[in-house]
Amino acid sequence: MPLLNSVVQWLNFKRIYQIQLYHEHPLEIQNEVLFSLLNSAKDTEWGIAHDYEKIASHKDFQHAVPLQKYEDIKPFVDRLREGRKIYCGPGK
Repeated sequence: MPLLNSVVQWLNFKRIYQIQLYHEHPLEIQNEVLFSLLNSAKDTEWGIAHDYEKIASHKDFQHAVPLQKYEDIKPFVDRLREGRKIYCGPGK
């Protein structure tokens, strides 16, 4: 039982540390996630169309990928429904 308690305690300590980091550095972490996603999708059809490679800030992202309505992305959805692949991001 002491071994189980130390493992659980270590997992809790690790999680509390992560939560504390997120609390103290939210903008840095959000930027890190944004740029990680942009980097992984920069060579996709969507990433090329929206110049992901040139995005250097969240403002650049807002200009490169404006808010869109369903009608704007409907061609991509239709292609998915037809069983064709679209490349908006890495993975399936």
